[in-house]
Amino acid sequence: MRMQHIGIFPFLLTQTSGKLTIFTT
Repeated sequence: MRMQHIGIFPFLLTQTSGKLTIFTT
């Protein structure tokens, strides 16, 4: 469970970062 959380956290961060980049562009 903890391992999944650590794996999902960066995934969410990457998704938010990508969305932010598209927003700024």
